Amino acid sequence: MSCYNASRYLREAMESVLTQTYRDYEFIVVNDGSTDDTAKISQEYAAKDERIVLVDKENTGLADSLNTGMRIARGEWIARQDADDIAMPDRLAKQVAYVASHPSTVLLGTGFVEINGAGKIQRTYRYPARTKKYLRQIMRTGRFAPHSSCLYHKATVERLGGFNLRFLRSQDADLWFRLSLAGEIAALPEPLVKIRKHSDGISNDDSGKMQALYGLAARTCHFLRVQGASDPSAESDEEWNRFIEWLGIKAEEHGLFRRRHDRERLKEQYLSTTNKILAAWRLLDALDSLDDIPRIIRRRRFSTALAADLAQEWLVVRDA
Repeated sequence: MSCYNASRYLREAMESVLTQTYRDYEFIVVNDGSTDDTAKISQEYAAKDERIVLVDKENTGLADSLNTGMRIARGEWIARQDADDIAMPDRLAKQVAYVASHPSTVLLGTGFVEINGAGKIQRTYRYPARTKKYLRQIMRTGRFAPHSSCLYHKATVERLGGFNLRFLRSQDADLWFRLSLAGEIAALPEPLVKIRKHSDGISNDDSGKMQALYGLAARTCHFLRVQGASDPSAESDEEWNRFIEWLGIKAEEHGLFRRRHDRERLKEQYLSTTNKILAAWRLLDALDSLDDIPRIIRRRRFSTALAADLAQEWLVVRDA
């Protein structure tokens, strides 16, 4: 669990880990240079439970914090959780049981319940039980099970180089795509975590623009790797910066940032209305006022199509 100024929800998040029915684990908490009460709260819990391993470091970002935690982890498997999310009591038990009976698995996510800042349930997401169907869904939509639900094989991740520090956002998607080429990835359909969506979340900064850009970068790099082409995220700093700058221009041209903003705005309007029938009518009315509905729907269901096209285009641009 990497924490940066996480005191608002940290107690609830840590409690959900410490009350797991599966007990044989170490709980590594990485304080990424917080300036609030994060260190105080984590120290308070560490004094009560010897399974907690505390790491205090200067603020270097999520990817570096996760790599730091992974380096000192002693277990064969690593379970991830953000400091504002909540694990169901049997999450670890069910995930450990699955990987024990499916030895070729290198990454396992779960379904989840989305909650708001106050803990109110917004909706529930489930994933296909069959691995092949889950993979098809990922390739169609680009959406993995949430990072806070994932259990991954430490040795395999280390062999792949861990989280790529060049990804300022979507570090998880980049790693998961790389893992998909190294072994089997799967998801338990059952919602075993509560994922908190709130205005302070890291993916909400800059109106989600950076999250969208690096998510597109993760998908585009994946298609390049599948083709046997060079991966920009593994090239020189100059090449990577050139790729990201080019990708940002292409994302603007394709309306990626605007459509993301429109979709999140409409979703927030729907979820904030108590009367769901009235909310549905308002949503339809709002959709009717937009002139780009077909492309919004296509991106929602086929978001990797753009990345596949851009991978081909980048090969031409790179060699020009």
